[in-house]
Amino acid sequence: MLLWQALILAVVQGVTEFLPVSSSGHLALLQNIMDIKEGESSLFFSIILHLFSALAVCCFMYRDIIGAFKSNRRIIYAVVIATVPGAMLGVFAEDYVASFAQNGILFGACFLGTGFFLMVGEHLSHTRYSLKDVPVFRFIVIGLAQAAAILPGLSRSGLTISSGLVMGLERGDAARFSFLLSLPIIFGATAKKILFEYDKLKVNFEPITILAAGVVTFVVSLLALSVLLRIVQKRKLVYFAVYCAILGVTVLILAIIGKA
Repeated sequence: MLLWQALILAVVQGVTEFLPVSSSGHLALLQNIMDIKEGESSLFFSIILHLFSALAVCCFMYRDIIGAFKSNRRIIYAVVIATVPGAMLGVFAEDYVASFAQNGILFGACFLGTGFFLMVGEHLSHTRYSLKDVPVFRFIVIGLAQAAAILPGLSRSGLTISSGLVMGLERGDAARFSFLLSLPIIFGATAKKILFEYDKLKVNFEPITILAAGVVTFVVSLLALSVLLRIVQKRKLVYFAVYCAILGVTVLILAIIGKA
């Protein structure tokens, strides 16, 4: 992988990991466009980008994280509860889902699904709870939404924020809870890859490529987190819904043409 390719992937990772447009879907499409084979886009490179994304979340949310451990343990319990469905699905179904990674029709349908969920979340949102007093079963619903995002093209942040809004979370809290939920998923997926795919961790990149890509991912992720929080608070998720719908239709058309 060339430096310019790594930097483009780093920018896309930073932007799409948190904006509700599906990072897995965009990265897969981009790698296909740039003709980057799976072997070239190594597991090590993917782990580095995701760890820098998680570091950005820790920096952006450090007050919330410290506060949760000091005085509001309920948020920690909520994150654990909402993480369980996604973690279980990731352990038992990730390999099966990965077998559909190059299915253009699935990509298109899932992008459309993301747009649909964003539209539903925006229109059915109602503020009833803050993070401190949300009933437990509502966190389970958010966790189930996150689990569904294992499919490429379904946005984890899009589904968790939308479900949080439908479940009555205050808009800012829905976004911040989605950010916190990303941490155990990123760290857990990284640990699973290191433990079970250690033999594939080949460091075949120049140090400058890894460092540059990591820094770019970190900076872009911070910007994306800040932008998304403002967008959610200003009720502008519909723009992402339209984008995902257009992208989904485009991918479906290209997939059908390609098969014909």
